Amino acid sequence: FQNEAKILKTVFGQFDGQNMVDEQGKIYPVPGNYASKSRLIEGDSLKLMILEDGTYFFKRVDLVQRIKFIGRVLDRDEHLVIKDKEGRQYRVLEETIRYFALQEGMEVAAETSEGGRWAAIVNVI
Repeated sequence: FQNEAKILKTVFGQFDGQNMVDEQGKIYPVPGNYASKSRLIEGDSLKLMILEDGTYFFKRVDLVQRIKFIGRVLDRDEHLVIKDKEGRQYRVLEETIRYFALQEGMEVAAETSEGGRWAAIVNVI
């Protein structure tokens, strides 16, 4: 690690689309830029290292099986929504929206997990 703080605690959990949830149901917010850049999707396993100075470091431990699809960007409400060819809709992280400059009508390559409500954008088509 960049600083000299020691690891106070290590926690394992699953990504829920925005947060890591541990085995006891405790929620740890995952930085959106990390989740977006890493293309995390629901079900991915994460490790959180909490340093004694309070710093959090997340690391993806295992990937859940991905379902790849082509989608179209729909209107925004709380989160941007994309829709696949079968009509299923998925939410997208704000950081992903900004990074790809997503706008209504754009076509995107995306991935999600079985039964997922969130999608990670792979690229704009």
